[in-house]
Amino acid sequence: AHPLERSKRLALPQDETLLLCWSIRANCKTLVDELLNSGARLTLSDPKTGYTPLMQAITCLSAGQWASFAMGSLQEGRDSLYLTLDDVVEVTSLTKPEVSRVAEGLKDNKGNPLRSASGKQLFSRRPWRCSWNGLLALSSVADSDLGKLLEVYTEELSSKSDIYNRVSESVGSNVNSEVNGKVALAVAAENANWRAFDRLIQYGAEKTHPSVIEACALHNHVTQLKGCLQSLSPPPP
Repeated sequence: AHPLERSKRLALPQDETLLLCWSIRANCKTLVDELLNSGARLTLSDPKTGYTPLMQAITCLSAGQWASFAMGSLQEGRDSLYLTLDDVVEVTSLTKPEVSRVAEGLKDNKGNPLRSASGKQLFSRRPWRCSWNGLLALSSVADSDLGKLLEVYTEELSSKSDIYNRVSESVGSNVNSEVNGKVALAVAAENANWRAFDRLIQYGAEKTHPSVIEACALHNHVTQLKGCLQSLSPPPP
């Protein structure tokens, strides 16, 4: 074969990886599926970012103004009552009395407390907790612009989650692939994305990798750091 043709063939895996990383950043699930189905290499990295496709998917899933609040909706479900009053105040910029007043005013046509489409309660009183669906309902009443933004964000988050799931499932035994001494689990720790962190461990990611321990230590994730260090300790006799 002509040398130029050989170089094109050699460059193809890297080109597909670059396109896959771009597709993940662009939140383009259809193209991500097509590239994964065509065998795009998941162990290569994007030279611009230094991320493998899995690292890129974790970073995108972790990004956004409300990501730290929204992760629970992916982990536990949108009807899980996991958001505190302080969380909702931070998202909405309302005062605590204003949040409570709006929440108590959410009623259905019969005057009963409004529930989600699945019939679940949106809020609890003692302790005060709110589901992601509750936050969406509350925000749409308190501030229609914020409500619309949160609705769009929720749709994007769902798509990013689908992409992350698809990429992480495709990685398989390469879950511990290194780029410049770093693994995907370390990226999850850096972003405090414990949903991705736990999922990667289920897929065989090693908590004892030096980059994971370093990320947990640098970002003061004490609980996760203890877990990593305990895994280093030999089992009792």
